Amino acid sequence: MTPGARGLFGGKHQAELFNWHHDTFEILQGATRTLFGTHCLNKGFAQGRHLGFQAHLEVTEASVRAWCEESRAELGMSYDPAVQTEVQMLTGLAERTTGLHALARGVYRQWVSGLQRPKIAHPHGGW
Repeated sequence: MTPGARGLFGGKHQAELFNWHHDTFEILQGATRTLFGTHCLNKGFAQGRHLGFQAHLEVTEASVRAWCEESRAELGMSYDPAVQTEVQMLTGLAERTTGLHALARGVYRQWVSGLQRPKIAHPHGGW
């Protein structure tokens, strides 16, 4: 996490996130980098009330297992230091996804708290 974005991530300095990408992106003009990694400089950004992530905060054990099964041949051909093996991805997966979901809940709670909600008139008067 970048120093300016640590509040969004519960004060954490770093976290293990799940990525399933060979692509990357450039930070939008006027946006601020929130996440970076060893193998990829741009992992997340914020621009106003908008957040963008290269990582998947929503993965489940089942989705990771399915992705590994569907892409087993591709994983076996990769010799990139940024690509983990299937065994590495599945080791401790339950604990890792539990931690990731806790991080996601905190991030989304922070994000939602910053949104302005329009006042809605109550059908019986008042707000």
